[in-house]
Amino acid sequence: MAHFTRKHKKKSFTLGTSKDISALLWVAEQKGFLADHDVHMDLVNVSYAGKAVEMLIDGEIDSAIAVEPNIAYLGYATPKIPIKCLFSFEKRSADNILVARENVKPQELAGMTVGVMPRTTGHIFLMRFLEHHGIDKRAVKLKPLSPPAIPNALLRGEIDAAGVWHPYTHNTMIAMDELGMPYTHFSSHGLYRSEVVFATNKTFMAKHKPMIQNFIKAIRDAQNFLKNDKDTAYKILAQRMKITGKGYEHVLDHFHPELDKIGKDYIENIETLGQWIRENDTEHKGKDLPNYWDYIDNSLLLDVFTEKE
Repeated sequence: MAHFTRKHKKKSFTLGTSKDISALLWVAEQKGFLADHDVHMDLVNVSYAGKAVEMLIDGEIDSAIAVEPNIAYLGYATPKIPIKCLFSFEKRSADNILVARENVKPQELAGMTVGVMPRTTGHIFLMRFLEHHGIDKRAVKLKPLSPPAIPNALLRGEIDAAGVWHPYTHNTMIAMDELGMPYTHFSSHGLYRSEVVFATNKTFMAKHKPMIQNFIKAIRDAQNFLKNDKDTAYKILAQRMKITGKGYEHVLDHFHPELDKIGKDYIENIETLGQWIRENDTEHKGKDLPNYWDYIDNSLLLDVFTEKE
């Protein structure tokens, strides 16, 4: 009988993410922790987190790795989109500004053309950097570019500066050193720290709770591995993120993997971005600040945390 020979198909889900975030995911994948917990996942690679969230909203994928600007803008969508962020697993200080001139002072950004992908952490950091140094944002010309296109545009002289993040910045500085090109690098240290979360829609969450919880367990195993064998974990990440040349340890130190619930600090950061959006984005100017707690559900993570081993 035909049904006796039919292979059992494992349930799987699709996850959209870019290679330069979600460090614990890459360790879990490489070390087999996903398979250990019977998690079958199809990864959809995108160039930046916002693209993954767009695909999630359009129903093209089941889940996405998101950062604050994605959720901050999501709050202004009408009608309301039933997306839930289930846990945090990385806090990053990887955003940078790289200027193709030597010994540039922050105020000298005025009048420059800066390549940036709108509505990304690179864009948010650039705006905060300008505000922090008292620079009128209208004095800087923004040139919208995809993250992979920004480094080449800077190297070719099509833009004066790049508002992007590691590993793009790190790899570009190595290329500039090899070409003998001068540059000035402004890091986000002490000024901006973004947070990486797992997002899905309410229907998928309700139907696949055990699968998501197993995924959380695999991420927890990856976190323990990174703590116990940082050197091996960093080599995995450097290869996966395509961090070239020496100094990849320094670059990865800007990524702070930590499986955690989404809390008050995250909401405050999102609300700050939401406030900035309604004051500066013409599409949403003057709208009420969304209730971002509506997009948070820590229940599955807390169930795993309280579950006996």
